[in-house]
Amino acid sequence: MTTLIDPLVLVNIFNTILCVIIFFIGFWGYRSSKELALFVIGIGFGLFGITHVLVLFNLDQTFEIPMLIIRVFGYLLVVFALNKMVFLRDK
Repeated sequence: MTTLIDPLVLVNIFNTILCVIIFFIGFWGYRSSKELALFVIGIGFGLFGITHVLVLFNLDQTFEIPMLIIRVFGYLLVVFALNKMVFLRDK
């Protein structure tokens, strides 16, 4: 059976949409609560979204090393923010 759209492309489209949603939720959460960790998590997922867009436009081979750096930086931002929220919050 042939599909109209490649399942991997569909996964990347959904990942991109979810990253954009999380980015805006993080930004909105920061604006309403001034909790920097929410903003940092949003930025991390925004970076993931950038790499998903590069894959959608078939630029993943061209920007392989920059994508790796962007993703590692995104993960580090999310880990930093979650660490701040869970372990370093004021008691």
